[in-house]
Amino acid sequence: MSKENFETLQEPITALRPEDVKIPNMPVHVSVQEAEDLYRGYISKYHQN
Repeated sequence: MSKENFETLQEPITALRPEDVKIPNMPVHVSVQEAEDLYRGYISKYHQN
């Protein structure tokens, strides 16, 4: 993330109230793996050579 992007997002992120922030219900690595699996499935189904 560039410094400009960070500075743009810093204020809205720090303005979040603690009660509005949720703890993820699954580990990040599981979520990333599921996203990759869905992406690969989409590519293989709709973008065949």
